[in-house]
Amino acid sequence: MTTCIEMHDDVAVIALDNPPVNGLSLGVRRSLLDQLTACSVNPAVSSIVLTGAGKHFSAGGDLREFGTDNQNTPPFPTEILRFMDDLRKPIVAAIKGVAVGGGLELAMGCHYRVAVPDAKIGLPEITLGLLPGAGGTQRLPRLTGMGTASEMILTGSVQIAEKLRQTGLFDEIDAEDVVGAAIRLARAKASQDVAHKRARDLTVDPEEAKESLAHWKNTLSSHPSKEAAQLCIQALQNAVRLPFDEAIAQERKFFLQLIASPESKRLRESFLQKRAGTGGDS
Repeated sequence: MTTCIEMHDDVAVIALDNPPVNGLSLGVRRSLLDQLTACSVNPAVSSIVLTGAGKHFSAGGDLREFGTDNQNTPPFPTEILRFMDDLRKPIVAAIKGVAVGGGLELAMGCHYRVAVPDAKIGLPEITLGLLPGAGGTQRLPRLTGMGTASEMILTGSVQIAEKLRQTGLFDEIDAEDVVGAAIRLARAKASQDVAHKRARDLTVDPEEAKESLAHWKNTLSSHPSKEAAQLCIQALQNAVRLPFDEAIAQERKFFLQLIASPESKRLRESFLQKRAGTGGDS
C-alpha cells in the first residue's frame, strides 16, 4: 500500500499503488506526500503526472479506516491537496477506471486533468450519509459549474468522463494513452512561464448557484439522506459565500459531524457487509 514513481525524462510519473482500486489509506497518503515533496525539490523534475497503478485512478478513502486512528492520523487529504495547490511545478492527473470520492478530489487538486472517455467520475459520499470531505464541495462547482456539481454531490451519481467533457473538469479526453497524453501536457505546461491553473482560484456564478441550490432545498423533505443533504447544500453555498480556505474548514467540520452520525455508521456498515458478501473491495 504505497506509491511508485517512474521518470520519463524530466517528467515524474507517480502511481498510487494500493490494489484493487488504489484506496487512499494512511500508507498511501504518507507515501504520496513523500513523493510529491521529493519531486518538488528535485531539479531534474520539471513536472509531475499523478495516476493509478493497475486499472484505476482511485476509489477514494478506505472505509475500513473511517472512525479509526488511521483516519485521524496525518497527512490528511486536505494537507496533501494544499501542498499540491502550492506546487510551482505543474501536476497533471491521468485518470482511468474509477476516480470517485477522495480519488476525484485528489484529481481536482491537480493543476490539470486528462481522462479516458469511459472513466467513472463521481462524489458518491451522500449514499453513505456523508459529504465530500477533501474539497469536493468547493473544487467541483468551480470546475463544472454549480448545476452539474450540485447534482453529482446531492445524488451521489457516477458519470463517465465523456459526459463531462464540456464542463471544464478535464483539460483533455484521450482514449489511446492517457498517461502519455498527461506527460505531454505536463511537459508543455512546464515550458510555459505562467501560473498554473488551480481550482481554488476559480469562482462560482452566484446566480447559477442560487437557482441550483434552491431546487435542491425544495427536495430536502424527501431526500433519503436528509442530514447529509442539508450539510452538502450549506457547504456548496459556502463556495459562493466564503473564502476558499474558510469553506474548506467548514466542509471538514461537516464531514466529521456526519461521520459520527448513526445514519452514516449504519450505511457504511451495510456497504461493507454487502461488499464482503460479493468479494469486492474499496
